[in-house]
Amino acid sequence: DGEVNARAFAGRAADGRTLDGLLTGAVVEAKTAAGQGLPPDLALQRGGRWLDMAVSTLVADAGRQATGTAIAARPAITGYVRMLNPPSCARCAVLAGKHFKWNTGFARHPRCDCVHIPAAEDIAGDFRTNPDAAARAGQVTDLRPAERRALAEGADLSQVVNARRGSQGLTTTEGTTRRGLAGQRLGAQRGRRATRLTPEGIYTRAGDDRAEAIRLLREHGYLL
Repeated sequence: DGEVNARAFAGRAADGRTLDGLLTGAVVEAKTAAGQGLPPDLALQRGGRWLDMAVSTLVADAGRQATGTAIAARPAITGYVRMLNPPSCARCAVLAGKHFKWNTGFARHPRCDCVHIPAAEDIAGDFRTNPDAAARAGQVTDLRPAERRALAEGADLSQVVNARRGSQGLTTTEGTTRRGLAGQRLGAQRGRRATRLTPEGIYTRAGDDRAEAIRLLREHGYLL
């Protein structure tokens, strides 16, 4: 219904701030570091890292905004799929291939380089849109040893990564209510959460007993 005006996405950050105003944050970062006692060269390095993070995020955001506009301008496209630009972090990997409505905002973290593509362009088996395939291909960068081991046993990547939320060492509060898969399997009751082990906690408890480790992975919701 219209042609994307690329120039409309230049000159401002995604939150509406001007680039001049935003990028002076690098100067503030360097001066703050100097005020904390860092030598000038290290203070400048900190400011440089902040600037690199801001610029890479701004460029990616501009591309995502333009893509989102192009999708919105095509009524035949009802939604988009999130695609990785590997290697990717675990929190992005679990969203790979997830379908969103055409007008849903693109959640991202600083330096995130994921993109969205029209859902019709998603190809089955492409690890860029398949979390488990991305993990098997070694394209998920920040997995812990126990998490990699759980995935090798067949665990679901989203269950493994989401268990980080609420982690308390060898246990986690994530997914422990009656609505969560782990909570259902562990017998959570109204108003009372179940006690769910993290992958690290499972391997600590199971020791060298592989069958017990797999049983616990299933019981605690990491294996479907």
